[in-house]
Amino acid sequence: MILKGEIVRKLDDCRVIVNLGYVAGVKKDMEFVVYEEKEEVFDPSGESLGRLEFVKARIKPVHIQELMSVMECSPNGLRSKLRRKIKPMESVRVGDLVREDV
Repeated sequence: MILKGEIVRKLDDCRVIVNLGYVAGVKKDMEFVVYEEKEEVFDPSGESLGRLEFVKARIKPVHIQELMSVMECSPNGLRSKLRRKIKPMESVRVGDLVREDV
């Protein structure tokens, strides 16, 4: 099962609190994506393929508690050249969706 939650607080430009903790199965070696759901996508037959996910950032747990975790931006989220020019979590907001990266 893929873990899903949301951002409940933004601590700074690289750290957030997510409403998933060790009770949900969060472990230090996991990676998550912060995303926003966009429009529904359909295949040519008209069958829904689900909603398009716009990925805003990649994050990893740095401190895991029972029901929440502090997560920080992952260096894998952006290429090193870009990382120097933009803030990796500038567009991340409280309420944004989070899911385990697969």
